[in-house]
Amino acid sequence: MKFDYLEIPSREPGKPSARRPYIPIRILHGDKFQDLMCLVDSGADLCLFPAKIGELIGIDLESGKKEQIGGIAETPIVAYIHSVRLIVRGLSGVDVEAGFTESRGIRAGILGQRGFFDKYKITFARSRNWLDIAE
Repeated sequence: MKFDYLEIPSREPGKPSARRPYIPIRILHGDKFQDLMCLVDSGADLCLFPAKIGELIGIDLESGKKEQIGGIAETPIVAYIHSVRLIVRGLSGVDVEAGFTESRGIRAGILGQRGFFDKYKITFARSRNWLDIAE
């Protein structure tokens, strides 16, 4: 399934917008779900979502396994790991262990190596501003 990169406006006046590999997904837990746009991030170790998304699909955040997540931030963020199902439009769903965090730095879902890249074939065509996801 081919997806065009999304144009993301800069938060700083006068700076150009950027194109990023965001895709629409459905995240499910039990009988509840949310549709959202997620960044396909080859540098992320795991799938990570804002706590609010977890709450909307009925997850008791702190009942999950607590994990410290490092990255580009100076200090690690705390995430709670829960089992969810992810569905990419046009593909079959996958069950993943995803983190949910209250960190203000995570505003959209992030689709990372564990649970996403290890279950789908991802091809980035940055020069053409699209990516392809296949089973």
